[in-house]
Amino acid sequence: MKARGRGQKRSPLGKWRRKGQTLRLRVRASDYLVLVMIVVLIALIAPYGEYVDDPALTPLSGLASVLDGDTLIVQGVRVRLAGIDAPEIGQICEKDGRDYDCASESTAYLRGLTQGHWISCDPRTIDVYGRLIAVCDVEGIEIGEHLVGTGMAVSLGPYSGAERKARQNRRGLWAGSFEAPARWRARHGGQPDADTTGSSENDGAKSSGSIWRAFVDFFAI
Repeated sequence: MKARGRGQKRSPLGKWRRKGQTLRLRVRASDYLVLVMIVVLIALIAPYGEYVDDPALTPLSGLASVLDGDTLIVQGVRVRLAGIDAPEIGQICEKDGRDYDCASESTAYLRGLTQGHWISCDPRTIDVYGRLIAVCDVEGIEIGEHLVGTGMAVSLGPYSGAERKARQNRRGLWAGSFEAPARWRARHGGQPDADTTGSSENDGAKSSGSIWRAFVDFFAI
């Protein structure tokens, strides 16, 4: 094979190959920018947008019974109120220098709010424990937001404004001291919360993990 001389012209094909490589790099860089913008948008709407859109999840309505401070039974279905976390059964809080059963207080409040009233629930997803996660209303009042606003539960994301007001006005749990329900469960060997709504620590991690997996898969293409 002859060596190419100093004055010999380079192949036009090689020139176009180099241009093609530059073009591909530019296209991929723009793709990455679009992906980053999508991820940021998902993060901004996560409190409401992280729920899975499943056509099998149909709205529920009817009279409800109360299991605990953030769980209802509607039409025989166990419904975990989305975006909130109430004290666990057996959890003790402190107010005015004395211990009190804050879990029973939150449960009793939810029972008083819903008993004898028609409840409408808009399902969001089913968590890893098989619980239906839903936003529920009673006579035009969004139950989760109301419970957070009265200090009967803490927000897992979407009701941070209501929680801020409850804290400032020392309502409910905020009138004394208490341990975050998720931390209490972890210390007592309970199930970590899997509410994807705005959500608990595990669901937030689950949602973030899904976004991260999509990100990794895109870059692997």
